[in-house]
Amino acid sequence: ETLAIYKFTHSGAQSIDWLPEGTDIPHRDLYQMFIKGVKKTQADLKTAGYECELAGVFWHCGENDRALHQQASMYAPNLKKLIEGARKDLASPKLKWYITEQPVIPESWAGKRMFLDVTKELQALAQADPNIKFIKTSHLPHRVVLFGTEGILNLGQEMANAIEK
Repeated sequence: ETLAIYKFTHSGAQSIDWLPEGTDIPHRDLYQMFIKGVKKTQADLKTAGYECELAGVFWHCGENDRALHQQASMYAPNLKKLIEGARKDLASPKLKWYITEQPVIPESWAGKRMFLDVTKELQALAQADPNIKFIKTSHLPHRVVLFGTEGILNLGQEMANAIEK
């Protein structure tokens, strides 16, 4: 089988930028850009002669949504809206989502608690939906804020392993 990967990301994004209903700041309306990009990629693949099936979405929980209490408290509900909206707009009601954990940075590393923990909420989201898989990452090598190179490579391997199971 041939596998195509469409990567879409935006540095500094927050979950409110991914809401299906949009945002007040048009250049941060990432949901519409994401949906249009997926559809265009599918169309391009079909035009090139490939059969195209959307098999799943990998979602990596970012740091920005965990830095502020208000954002962290809305992260899982906002992600649920994104998943439901994307399934509807991509006509794929059982579209699989693979959600990665973003481990909490210990106070001893930075001298203060830098990010709030959203792990339990994301695990609950995955437990409530058989088409969402939660991928643990706290065991991977990481730096104070972000994964280092080794951690990113291992994260990719964890994502690939999740799709095999």
